[in-house]
Amino acid sequence: MNLLNIPLTWSINRAGNSKWAIMPLHDARDVANQIIRRAAMHRRTLTPMQVLKLVYMSQGWMLGLYGRPLFSQSVEAWQYGPVIPDVYHALKGYGSSPVLATINCPQEHYDPQEIDIINQVVDIYKDWNGIELSNWTHQPGSPWHTTWHINGRNSTIPIDTIQAYFNRLAHESARQ
Repeated sequence: MNLLNIPLTWSINRAGNSKWAIMPLHDARDVANQIIRRAAMHRRTLTPMQVLKLVYMSQGWMLGLYGRPLFSQSVEAWQYGPVIPDVYHALKGYGSSPVLATINCPQEHYDPQEIDIINQVVDIYKDWNGIELSNWTHQPGSPWHTTWHINGRNSTIPIDTIQAYFNRLAHESARQ
């Protein structure tokens, strides 16, 4: 199912919230690896900024659609948008050049919902450049925008803020 045409029942399914404590959360660096591999299947390379934004968007859609996080690390409001510091530090050596290899971290197992979210995020946004993705995350009312303007630079973006935002996007998409 395309993220831009989401059934309303998915977007309001919050049953997963009670399972957060018992469901294993992934390392955001391995989520980045899944994104890098998926882009490679489309014969695309991604810059670190693109990978960072796609990891964030995967977390957001997972929260918004299924009511549970994809990875355990926090997301911070940096100048160019939401950033997962572990992923940033793993990829910063590429600068603005394409990421040519996966990050050295344990490979994890993903359930079908998680794979579907990651694949859809890559498939839909793979052609957006880093600046376009950054601009999308900077929209007024976005979790980055709200956190940046209330708590300031490099503040942690509350997970419930990310969930509420992407859940709202899912509801809006379902009405279209």
